[in-house]
Amino acid sequence: MPAYPGNTFYIQINTTGSTYVNLGGLRTRTLSVGGEMIDITNSDSTGLWREALSTYGVRSLSVSGSGVFLDGSDINKIVTNLMVTSATQNLKIVVPGLGTFTMTAAVFTKISFAGNHNGEVTYDVTIESGGEVTFA
Repeated sequence: MPAYPGNTFYIQINTTGSTYVNLGGLRTRTLSVGGEMIDITNSDSTGLWREALSTYGVRSLSVSGSGVFLDGSDINKIVTNLMVTSATQNLKIVVPGLGTFTMTAAVFTKISFAGNHNGEVTYDVTIESGGEVTFA
């Protein structure tokens, strides 16, 4: 079973039409897929052990990344604008060897910038699903 380098894990933002651009400068990326359990425990549950419905309630996808802020990068301006305007954006998350998650209404919930006196300017971004997510 092959391993994959981390730099082939992409977070891509839809800029126009069918064009997606990698969120640049990233050094780390984290993807979390979740689904809320539907608890149907009641007084007739065997031994009063928790029972769950065999399907999920609310499902969610969250992706975050951190990296170097790249001077003059249009994509960084797009992300910052999305945070300021609270707009949603189509997004793709490409996980090598697994597939591609496509978010139709990604919500940028956090962007932060940092810089050390003798180091590079860095940024962190957090993106949450705000609509349908597909996987292929």
